[in-house]
Amino acid sequence: MNKNKLFIVFEGIDGCGKSTQIRKLSKYLSSLNEANVCTKEPTDGAIGVLIRNSIKEENVQFSPLTQLFLFSADRVEHANWIQRQLDARNHVLCDRFIDSTIAYQGRTKALEKAILEINSLSLNFIQPDIVFFIDVSVDIALKRIKNRVETDCFENFDFLKSVRQRYLNRIKSKALNYELINGEKSIEETFSSIKKTLLNFRR
Repeated sequence: MNKNKLFIVFEGIDGCGKSTQIRKLSKYLSSLNEANVCTKEPTDGAIGVLIRNSIKEENVQFSPLTQLFLFSADRVEHANWIQRQLDARNHVLCDRFIDSTIAYQGRTKALEKAILEINSLSLNFIQPDIVFFIDVSVDIALKRIKNRVETDCFENFDFLKSVRQRYLNRIKSKALNYELINGEKSIEETFSSIKKTLLNFRR
């Protein structure tokens, strides 16, 4: 397998299984003696913690436009950290990146344009090498997350339906190297698809 260090992003609506698949890919890469780090957005930094607290279902504080700026500010610091990890020859596996902001906060064309413009200034030209979009229906996603202890303001049918469509529109745009993965299969079957796709990408 090619040893070039990769920036790999996982995207999808809440409940699609991103976190599980990131853990599995990290373990797999480690078994190949390929150094890797896992990260997420919002981050664990001061801005990321503010975001997570502000979007809890019982504690919604900010408008979509304010959320857009907060997520983008968090990403400025995150992008610098990601670059340092890549320079240190680590693969970076990231749970959400710019496509999440477009899908969740880009509710109009004007907002989507603003997100792209703001992030073009902040990312230091860092782009994912590959973006795995793990696709599940909204019904399945909500069934998976119904027993979570904490919920956020995004976890309702109509909103997640619109989020999923914005994700699919981004994939159609081919703005990045997207790979559509069926997340409705078993965990192992889903991971097998991810691993196969990654192997083909690195040939």
